[in-house]
Amino acid sequence: MSDLTTVFDKWRQQFLNERLLLKPGPNGWDLYSKLVAQAYADAPDYDAAAAPLFKSLSPFVEKIFKQIQSRVSVEFVEEDPYKEDEE
Repeated sequence: MSDLTTVFDKWRQQFLNERLLLKPGPNGWDLYSKLVAQAYADAPDYDAAAAPLFKSLSPFVEKIFKQIQSRVSVEFVEEDPYKEDEE
C-alpha cells in the first residue's frame, strides 16, 4: 500500500466515516494537514512507480499554465526576484 493510499484511508476513516466536514480546528483542517505533512515526510525521495503517473499530469499542467498566462504576465528569470518569502 502506498503512502498516499494510507493517508487517504486515514482521512476517510477520520472524516467520512464519522461524517465530519473539514472545518477549522484540531479535528478538521488541522488534523488533515498533519496527515498530509506526515505522508510527505514518510514518502521516499523517489518512487519509480510514481514517475509515469506524474508524467501523465503534463497535459493538465500545461493547459492550466496556458490559462494562467492568458491572465497574468509570467516572466522566467535566472535569479530569485524576491528578497523575502512574504514577497
